[in-house]
Amino acid sequence: MKHKYINSKQITILSVLLIMIVLMTIVHFDHSIYNVAVSFFIVVCGITFVPVIKKELGYSDNLQIFIYYAPMYIWAADRIHAAENYQVIQTNFVPYVVGIAGSTILIVLRYRDIKKNVGNPMNQLPIEKSFFFRQLMHISIAILAEEIYFSGYLVNALREYDLAVSAAVSAVLFLLAHIFNRWAASMFRFKDYVFILLLGLLKGAVYHNTNALWIVVIMHVIYNSSDIYIMFRRLFIKENQTVMFFNDY
Repeated sequence: MKHKYINSKQITILSVLLIMIVLMTIVHFDHSIYNVAVSFFIVVCGITFVPVIKKELGYSDNLQIFIYYAPMYIWAADRIHAAENYQVIQTNFVPYVVGIAGSTILIVLRYRDIKKNVGNPMNQLPIEKSFFFRQLMHISIAILAEEIYFSGYLVNALREYDLAVSAAVSAVLFLLAHIFNRWAASMFRFKDYVFILLLGLLKGAVYHNTNALWIVVIMHVIYNSSDIYIMFRRLFIKENQTVMFFNDY
C-alpha cells in the first residue's frame, strides 16, 4: 500500500492553525491559548514535513527519530521552568495509583485487538537483537518526546484554567497528532483513536494533579507495552526470514 508523504488532513490542519494564529495575533488573544496554537503548529509541521525531508535526503533511521521528535523536545526547557514554578499539587499517592491502574485497564480493554495483533503473520517473523534494541530506543525517544510536549508543556501552559480544560486540550491535541500521522490509516481504527483519547485524558488529569513527568511516561509505556512484548517475542522466533518496518519514527 502506497502512502502519500503529505496528505490533505495535514495541509488542512496546518492551514486552520495558521489562520487561527494570525487572527489571535491581530486581536491579542489569550497568551496561553496563543502559545498552545503556535506550539502545535510547529509539532504538526514536523509530523508533515520531516518524512519528506527523510525521503529526499535519505539519512539514517536513527537520525530520523531525533529530527522527527525535535519539535516536541524543544519545549523541554519550558517544562523545566514550569516545574520550578509549580510545586506538586497533591502529595498523596492517589493520582499515581489512578494513573497506573487506568493505563492498565486500557490495556485489558484492548486485549482482543492485542491478541489479534500478536497473531498477525508479520509479527511471526524473527528480528535480530540489534533491530530490537534500535526499535526500543525509538519507542523510548518517542514516548519521552510526547510526554514532554503533551503533558509537560501543554498541561502547564493551560494550568491557569481548571483540570478539565488542560486535560481535554492536551488529550485532543494528542489524538490529532496521531490522526495526522501519514501512516494513521494503516495503523489505527476508530476504536484505537478512542483509546488514544482516553489515554490522553487520563495522562492530562494525572499530570495536572502531580506535575510529575515520570508517572505519565510510565503510563505511556504501559499502554505501549504490547508493542514491546511483540518485539521481544520475535527475538526468540527461529526462522531464516527478515522483516522491514515503516521508518517515519
